[in-house]
Amino acid sequence: MVKHAQVDKVAFTGSTEIGKLINRNATETLKRVTLELGGKSPVVIMPDADLSLAGPGAANAIFFNSGQVCVAGSRLFAHRSVFDAVIEGVASAAAGYVPRPSLDPASRMGPLVSQEQFDKVRGYIAAGQRDGASVVLGGTAPTADGYYLNPTVLVNVNPQMSVVREEIFGPVVVAQRFDDLDEVARAANDTCYGLGAGIWTKDMAVMHKLAARIKAGTVWGNCHASLDLSLPFGGYKQSGLGREQGRAGIEAYFETKTVVIKL
Repeated sequence: MVKHAQVDKVAFTGSTEIGKLINRNATETLKRVTLELGGKSPVVIMPDADLSLAGPGAANAIFFNSGQVCVAGSRLFAHRSVFDAVIEGVASAAAGYVPRPSLDPASRMGPLVSQEQFDKVRGYIAAGQRDGASVVLGGTAPTADGYYLNPTVLVNVNPQMSVVREEIFGPVVVAQRFDDLDEVARAANDTCYGLGAGIWTKDMAVMHKLAARIKAGTVWGNCHASLDLSLPFGGYKQSGLGREQGRAGIEAYFETKTVVIKL
C-alpha cells in the first residue's frame, strides 16, 4: 500500500522504527506521509508546584494504560528541593494502579499487551539496574498468570542509560533531580523524541518560558495527556511528521491547486 501508485497519502501511528520504514518506501512515489510515532516525554515539577496534585499527576502520566501510551510521561524531572516529596507522592499514588484484568471494574491498570512486550519491559528494568539505577518502587510482576507488571520508579539514573534514552512502552518512569530552568530544559530536550511534555508550576511566567524551550509537539501545564480534537497533535524530531487533528490534520489530506485564466 505504501508503494502503490494510486495511494496518494499514508498516515501511520506506531513505532519510530516502522515509521522510518514507511517514510523510506513512500519516497518511491513521492506520496504524502504523516507519522505519529514514539516518545520519551518529560514531566517537569517545579519547586512551587502543588505537590498534592503533581505527584498523582505524574503517576497517572506514566501508569495510565500500563504506560502503553505514546505520550506517557516516562522521564520525571523534579526540582532538588522537592524531589523526595515528589517520589513519595508518585509512590503513594501508584498504590491505586495495582495491575488487574482490564475488565475488572476496580482496574486502573491492566496488563502489557503481549509476552514479548512483557519480557522487553522487564529487560529494560534489569538493564537499568545493571547500569546502576535503583528501583524505589515496583520492578516486579505480581503474578505469573498474565503479563502484569507493577508500577515502577527508577532513580539514580543518567542520560546514557537505555531506560532513559529509549521508549520502554510500559509502566516505568525514570526520575531525576534538577536545580534550575536552564538545566532541566537541556535535559528535557536531550532525546531523539519530541512528542509531549508536562510542566507543573504555579508560576505562569515559568510555564510559558519552559514550554517555549521544550522541543515537543504538545506541552501540558499542570496536567498530562489532556487532548482536544480541535487542536493539532504530533511530534518534533523522531516523534513524527505532520499533525493529526484540528485544521492542520485536515489540511494534510488536501492538495492545493492554482487555476489561472486569461479572459
